[in-house]
Formats: sequence, structure tokens, C-alpha cells
Amino acid sequence: MTQLLAPLDHAHDHAHSEAREVLGFVIEGSAYGVDIPTIAEILRLLEVTPVPRAPSFILGVLSVRGRLVTIVSTRELLRIPPAASLTRQRVLLINVGKETLGFVVDEVLQVFRVLREEVEPPEVLTDDPAPHALGIARTGSETLILLDLARLLDDRW
Repeated sequence: MTQLLAPLDHAHDHAHSEAREVLGFVIEGSAYGVDIPTIAEILRLLEVTPVPRAPSFILGVLSVRGRLVTIVSTRELLRIPPAASLTRQRVLLINVGKETLGFVVDEVLQVFRVLREEVEPPEVLTDDPAPHALGIARTGSETLILLDLARLLDDRW
């Protein structure tokens, strides 16, 4: 897997700070972010067809323009209890290898421009961060936990 956000390199001071565009979203009141280039599309959560005997984090499949997309519970992957259906829920379509997967989030915030110096390493959260935690971004009034959704799925698959 490639790393979506470049690691911090404090040894190099650039005249112009590198910036990333990150989509902010909410799950259970906490703000998260994913690198924009990883997102193929954002959809409203529609009726998902359950898949018998699938792992519990697989909610089912959804037809997107005639193509079946596996829909996963981002809450369960993050070990957050399920919530009642939320009106602002969205599905982030992410290309993972040759497959497109849909990650359900409670609410989409906005696109944030995150400067390199606004990103702290994931060790700020814990001494032994999970591979899917890329760092913490502090942008204006929001603090986002930056995630690699493909790695988050790898951790459970």
C-alpha cells in the first residue's frame, strides 16, 4: 500500500509549504480526514443489499451505475458502536486495488487544505499507532485524524 500523506520531514524546510486537500468527515462526533485523490465519489446512502455470511463490517452491496460496490461500515472498522440511521450519512467511494469500495460515514464536512506543518505524526495519539492512522491535522477550528481507509480495511480483512 502506498502512503497517502507524505511523512513529515523536519530536516527539509521548503520556502513554500506543501499542502494536501483532505476531505473531512464525522463519525460519532469525531472528525476524520482522507486524502482527496483517494476518493472516487461521494454518494448518499441508499438501500444496501445484504450479503449472506459476509464479515460483520460488510453492510452489503450497492449498485452504482450498474456496477456492484461493496459497502463497509467505517464505524465497525474503527470499533465504534453502530448508530441509528442518520440523515446525513454518506458513502465515500474509494478505489482499493482493482475494486471500488464504499465506506459509510456519519456526515461529510468539507475539503480542508492541510499544510505539511499542520500535520503531526500519529504517535501523538498513542505510542503504538495503528497502520491506518496517518497523523493529526490541525486546520483552523478543526482537528482531523487522518486515515488511510484501504489500510483500515486491511487491518480487519
